[in-house]
Amino acid sequence: MAHVRSGRHGWQHQKLRAKTQRLIDAEGGATCWRWAAGEPSPKCARFIPPHTPAAWHLGHAADRVTYAGPECVACNLWDAARVTNGMRSGRTRERVELDW
Repeated sequence: MAHVRSGRHGWQHQKLRAKTQRLIDAEGGATCWRWAAGEPSPKCARFIPPHTPAAWHLGHAADRVTYAGPECVACNLWDAARVTNGMRSGRTRERVELDW
């Protein structure tokens, strides 16, 4: 059974994740796709051990739609923060002066 939290992803995602987990288990583990592609996070786990569904996510390619492969949790969260913070950088913040 695939590791799914709170039903955030649909059945196609869950099905692909379950299939990928079976492949990881059969191969004795997998390499984080970001590390293999040469763009890992500073805390990349590199190796995803078998039978550990909580150790990885389905990583997205740059288009944010296509799945690129199994990705360690550290790389997935790092990329999500990088993308989200990049979207925020365009916002301007209003400075509020407090007169105490």
